[in-house]
Amino acid sequence: MPERFETIRATVLHRELTGESHFRIHTFDAVKGGCRLLFRYTKGKRGTTPPDLFDFGEFVIEPAKGGSWFVKEFRLERGRLAIPKKYDVFQYACRFIEIFRRNTEHIHEAEGPAEVLDKALDAFENGIRPDVTLFKSLYLLARSEGFPVKEQFIADLPSSGRALAAELLNRPLSEQTAPPNKVEPLIHRIQAWLSGHADFVI
Repeated sequence: MPERFETIRATVLHRELTGESHFRIHTFDAVKGGCRLLFRYTKGKRGTTPPDLFDFGEFVIEPAKGGSWFVKEFRLERGRLAIPKKYDVFQYACRFIEIFRRNTEHIHEAEGPAEVLDKALDAFENGIRPDVTLFKSLYLLARSEGFPVKEQFIADLPSSGRALAAELLNRPLSEQTAPPNKVEPLIHRIQAWLSGHADFVI
């Protein structure tokens, strides 16, 4: 029987070393959605550099046991090397992709969330107002999944909160002026709404 390979172009959401020679990697792409991959790593051997967090690239995969996939080949298309260089940017980016990763199994149509993920990581890569990027990305993720985030979450905010949310959602990142201590409570409120009204795991 011929081996059954598939090719995905995906973003790395999580990576951890398991044993001495394998990385367990969680990816997301616009077609297949969330995938759990096993990447064999041989230290010092050319061509076996494991994909890193936030990387986007092409994976050639084959089925493994338990619903996972073995990575046969990986070709990096875009690394996001600037994100880890700033502590606050890295922290906000990690908060977003961890929420994203925890909820990939509930995503039925992957194309919209994949676009939100890509744009969010590009914004984090630019390093401008990562707090606003997190709020906006959570809002857009909920909207891409069809949840009534505007009609319920925004509508239920007090008038000052609605004004702030509109500012955060509509202004370019380079023009944001809201202080971080005003943005963070709104992030917590949308996380609570996603957990309570959209069954997100936060």
